[in-house]
Amino acid sequence: MNVQLALDTIGDLDGGMARAVIDRNLELALRDCEDRGQDDGKPRKVLIEVEFVKLNDNQVSIDVSCGMKLPAMRPKATIANLEFSAGQPRLMFQALAPEDPSQRTIDERIKE
Repeated sequence: MNVQLALDTIGDLDGGMARAVIDRNLELALRDCEDRGQDDGKPRKVLIEVEFVKLNDNQVSIDVSCGMKLPAMRPKATIANLEFSAGQPRLMFQALAPEDPSQRTIDERIKE
């Protein structure tokens, strides 16, 4: 059955694969919203692009692509001390206390 291309029929392209790809991107964007919770307040975008290429006098190729634009995943900043060893700079941080590079662990205290 021939179908006219319209918003309601885009999902039917490539035997319904366009619908599956679009639905999957919608699902992944929603999951990302849920995973990060309300703290980030940034939008997720699902981008659907329809491309037409004229093949000959009476045919046009229709190509659908769908992708997402998600905010970058970003952990909190870690504070480090700038130190020099043999004239070379290096950053030293406390892996168990990212907000305080001078924090000592119990095993370090025992050694002191």
